Amino acid sequence: MKRNRENKTAKRPNHRERTVGDTDGTKDLDPYAEWDLTNMLFSIELATPDVGHGSYIRRFGQWLHKDTSGHGKETGFVPVEPSAPAPRTASFDRDGHRVSVELTIPCMPDPVVAPLVNAFERGDMGAMSVWLPENLLLEFVMHNVAALQQRGMFEKSLVQAWKRIEPFHRVPSTDQMAALFASADRQALAAEGDPLPGPGPFTVYRGIASRDTMRSLGLSWTASLDVACLFAISHATIAGTPSVWAATLNACDVRFYTNDRNEQEFVGLPATCRRLKLREREIRERTERRRSEIRANNDAWLGHLVSAGT
Repeated sequence: MKRNRENKTAKRPNHRERTVGDTDGTKDLDPYAEWDLTNMLFSIELATPDVGHGSYIRRFGQWLHKDTSGHGKETGFVPVEPSAPAPRTASFDRDGHRVSVELTIPCMPDPVVAPLVNAFERGDMGAMSVWLPENLLLEFVMHNVAALQQRGMFEKSLVQAWKRIEPFHRVPSTDQMAALFASADRQALAAEGDPLPGPGPFTVYRGIASRDTMRSLGLSWTASLDVACLFAISHATIAGTPSVWAATLNACDVRFYTNDRNEQEFVGLPATCRRLKLREREIRERTERRRSEIRANNDAWLGHLVSAGT
């Protein structure tokens, strides 16, 4: 039986754009409720600066601790039980006044909490990123929208948390992320990214490991078809069938644009998208071409570091 190869089109659900804190219950959404637990197979290992006589890392969703006091036999990193989420008060000066806000701290070891709160009080985004490894920065942003807005750090924190997400990290649902972006100041959010590569409209692509039309409507899109194919194949290594979707974004639909990883990423939610008629062989060929570009860029970067060090 011949398969129907007609393009499929996905349409965005017809609902009003929600913001965090709406009375329809958006504020009370559990950020873990719709996360894909299979994506916890992969994560980033990030060591924090020494806290007292110890160093902490978070790997595969688990906190580990290494005693660096020098007393007794040195051991490697061992699991440590984090504290339950709890509110902490932070204070800072704004417009000549002392402002106090309540922060909701994610599950993390007690010695790491105080440096995190201090970094927030100083408005030090770099230090906050260190104390909130893996997906904890995004969790912190989701639970502290009002506090970050008062500190003038919400848009910067949201963009940094988005950039921190790796292809196999579990992430909140599209609706939840759209609500976060809708809560941000558009100009401040755009300023945290790169300038748009033109006036638009933009033809963008998205690679996923599914032919489900509703899953295709996400927030992350790229102007590069090769990049989209790489993401489709990468996700398909876990489960599903690689597919690539195309859409059109107007400049007003783009929350922010970034080319930090040479991925030409547009963050926005198109009204509709359609699945491209690409054979898996072509998707894999484009994937290999993109991987070759990445290797070449990495070699050039390493060569620059070596030259700078000599």
